[in-house]
Amino acid sequence: MTAGAPPRAGRSPRAAPAQPPTCRPPPVSTPSSDLRVLQVLGHNDRDGVGQASLELHRELARRGMQVRTLALAPGREAGLSAVVPTMSPSARSLAAHTQLRREQRWADVVILRGQVPAAAAGLSRMSGAPPTVLALTDEPEVWSDVPIPSRVMRLLGRAAAVVVTSPSQTASADRWHMDPADVHVIPYGVTTTDVSDSRRVASRAALGLPADGVVAHLTRPAADDDGLRARLEGLGVGITVIEPRDDRIVHFGAPEPEDTEELAVAAADVVVSTGPETSGPPWELLRGAAWGRAVIVDRWPGRAPELRGALAELLDDSTGWTDLGDAITAGRAEIERRGSAARRRVAERFSMPTVGAAWADLLGSLSDRR
Repeated sequence: MTAGAPPRAGRSPRAAPAQPPTCRPPPVSTPSSDLRVLQVLGHNDRDGVGQASLELHRELARRGMQVRTLALAPGREAGLSAVVPTMSPSARSLAAHTQLRREQRWADVVILRGQVPAAAAGLSRMSGAPPTVLALTDEPEVWSDVPIPSRVMRLLGRAAAVVVTSPSQTASADRWHMDPADVHVIPYGVTTTDVSDSRRVASRAALGLPADGVVAHLTRPAADDDGLRARLEGLGVGITVIEPRDDRIVHFGAPEPEDTEELAVAAADVVVSTGPETSGPPWELLRGAAWGRAVIVDRWPGRAPELRGALAELLDDSTGWTDLGDAITAGRAEIERRGSAARRRVAERFSMPTVGAAWADLLGSLSDRR
């Protein structure tokens, strides 16, 4: 089953779950079990936005909603092409714009993930369009330094709501000409997993890593930071990364390549990021914490020492470090202790059922406006 074609669910009553602490409650409403939700991505690369979108897709479908998750166009690697269909070869083409309008007619409410689909939807107004939610990650920080694209501004002018991942991002509501009451804070959500010692050892063996010693899993863009890699190697730390995978290239008759994504996280002791500054925790960082990996947001010279916004709600002295060297010096026992605390923190504040409840209540309240 692909994300673009979920089964149709029957009607069933549902009690409204509690809101996560980081989410400002939207208007109270109980969404119908067969609410039709269209979720649109700019591309289908296997990045944090795409992974978080699929997590939300599954959670909303579990609650009985009909969900379609599509991308305007293929990404550079198109790593989610097996589950996220595309509308057109190019996100800026007339075909993509036309297909987006067709898809919107099916939906009761639309989620646009980021600037690219927002610009496509803002090209022209569609009569009878369903309520639209613009979900942002780091766009508020980008737009603070450059003019907001005119098509995005047109979309903001008629969007029913904007969702951001950190409370600090709500300060941009005035610049977006949005009512602050229509800007909601909902971080990414993940599912916690208990990784056994035997699985960690087996994952290291599969990746050719030594069974002893500390192993760090690098999120993007930390994986592209040559200085960080050099520091880790100097400290004798093993490294795992998730390499981009191009699903558009098919070698007929070749064996299916081994998916090393889970191995990369299971083999690690810590998950390392180099940011962001103000948006909420990146999905990859949350996933590592949810798997019991201690969190490191490395702040070497030249980077701000403080943690702000929702990122500070994940990382403190009990769940990780802001200095790579301190983490390695602390030793394996302390790393494991903070990793367990990080998993509990995710369960308390960033669990997918809790975050999904906030999304479900918001979408239900917006569908009532039609």
